[in-house]
Amino acid sequence: MSASRRLLRALAPVLLLALPAPRPADAQPSLFGSMDDPSEIHRRARWDRTREVRFLGGFSLIGAQWRTLVAGRIHVEGASGSVLWDGSIRSGIYGPYRPDHDEAYDLARTLRYVRLDPVGRRNTYVRLGPVRRGRLGTGHLMSFFDGAAPWDERRVGFEARLGGETFTVFALAEDVRLGNVVGLRSSWRPLGRARIPALRSLELGGSWVADRATKAVAGLEPVAAWEADVRLEVVRSGAFALFPFVSYARFTNYGEGLLFGGDLEADNFIDFARLYARLAVHYGTDQFVPGYFGAFYPVSNLRSRIVDSDLVEAIGVPLPEVHGATSVLMEGRVHLFERFELWMAFRRHYGDQHLSTLHVRLHVRARRFRLSLAQDRGGLTSIWSAFGPLGSEATLTFSTEYRFWGSLWVHAVARYTYERLTDDTRGRRYLAQRRFEPNVGVRIPF
Repeated sequence: MSASRRLLRALAPVLLLALPAPRPADAQPSLFGSMDDPSEIHRRARWDRTREVRFLGGFSLIGAQWRTLVAGRIHVEGASGSVLWDGSIRSGIYGPYRPDHDEAYDLARTLRYVRLDPVGRRNTYVRLGPVRRGRLGTGHLMSFFDGAAPWDERRVGFEARLGGETFTVFALAEDVRLGNVVGLRSSWRPLGRARIPALRSLELGGSWVADRATKAVAGLEPVAAWEADVRLEVVRSGAFALFPFVSYARFTNYGEGLLFGGDLEADNFIDFARLYARLAVHYGTDQFVPGYFGAFYPVSNLRSRIVDSDLVEAIGVPLPEVHGATSVLMEGRVHLFERFELWMAFRRHYGDQHLSTLHVRLHVRARRFRLSLAQDRGGLTSIWSAFGPLGSEATLTFSTEYRFWGSLWVHAVARYTYERLTDDTRGRRYLAQRRFEPNVGVRIPF
């Protein structure tokens, strides 16, 4: 063996270490807020463009009263982002539907979303609009947060993800005025340049979530919590990778919990789909619920409660009355890029209180047909109880669109939401509200 060859073999390990390491896989970027929501992302390439105005007319059933409906929408989408504006007016024999225009903020509520997410730059994401899929990190504190649960009171929220390969910051707010639920998260890969995959993927994360509105309510302790978590890749086969994780969370004035399990991910499976699965176990003390800032938090918290249809008793268990228990979390998501999504998450609560939850997201998009479904259910006893009728602790948004002929589309929207009844010494009280709105519209490109 020549001297030069012996020297090259001796220096090979050093040369390998000097080479740039492959880019570490992003840690669940698609699960943060609406960053990967297929109902809001229609483009697949930089040259895709959408610019259209829609005019719709039809009927609106809210509660037991039918009204006529007139609506207008503007949708613009390009390589750097998109915007959807949606304004509507409802009126019937008893006059206009007052929540549509009873305060100046209703003008801001016509904004569905404004997104900044340039194609090919996954580290940059900013969104303004009601928070519909709020989640931070492992979801230990915030998971499936829905700021539009009381539809007529929805606020323009804020989501942002900024950072690089080793350090990323996430921010989320129910209201851009920062008067309600706010959340912050940072994640750090201290060994992002290491050659060993497990070390390279090691992620240290921290989250903080608080409800700033509780500070203004006399007699209530502020609701704030923090979380610390560790996550790393231990096995990879092709596009699939297994990420065990552990997370510890604590409310500053209430309980604490420990969540551990594993995520199986394929961020890009043959340029066709994004796949995700989770199995985890949670141990919590008294006064702690995993994912407490969830789908029902805007209407079920320390200052607000859901009441049953007879207006007799409140639904749900307040945080100070939660008993310590064990939970098992099962979650799965299939996303065929911009065309299809099926996401299901079930948390089985093993305890003496009805705290199990189910979340379902479905989206189908074809050339002439679109369908979206979002359902959240709480107060369940088991997975079988999820197949029963919807109770007072449930939200649902179902929308479908069909291109009937040319630019003529048929639309239908069903929404199970909440309306505020009154404010009293016990706080706010919300009642389940059912809506159904069939309409016909035309789309005009510009």
